[in-house]
Amino acid sequence: IIWFNLRQEPSIYINGEPACARPPNKIGEYAELGNVSREKLKEDEAEFVRVCEGRMKETDGKLKTVDVNKAEKEVEVKSIVTLHDVIEGVKEKFPGLVHMRIPICNSASPLESDFD
Repeated sequence: IIWFNLRQEPSIYINGEPACARPPNKIGEYAELGNVSREKLKEDEAEFVRVCEGRMKETDGKLKTVDVNKAEKEVEVKSIVTLHDVIEGVKEKFPGLVHMRIPICNSASPLESDFD
C-alpha cells in the first residue's frame, strides 16, 4: 500500500477527526502556501499540536474548529495527534505501508524537487 499525501498544510487529528492549519482566508478554498517541504510539515504539525494544547489550557480542554463550509464549532478534546503519528500507528497494522508526503500547489506544476 502506498499512501500519497499532497496537502501543503499541517494536519492533525482531534478525537480521530482530521483538522488542518490554514490561513483564515483559505478555509474551504485551495491553500496555496508556496514552497513547503515534507520535513517542514512534520515540524509544523508538532508545533500545531503544541499551539492547540496551549489553547486547550485556556478553554478547559476545548478547541474551536471551522469546517470547509466555514461553520464554527467547539469540541471537547479527548485526543490530539499529528498525521505522522497516525501514519506510524497504521504502519503497525499494515507493515508494508509506504507514506509518500509530497506537498504540492493545486494550481501550478509541481516543482522539480517534488519528484525527488
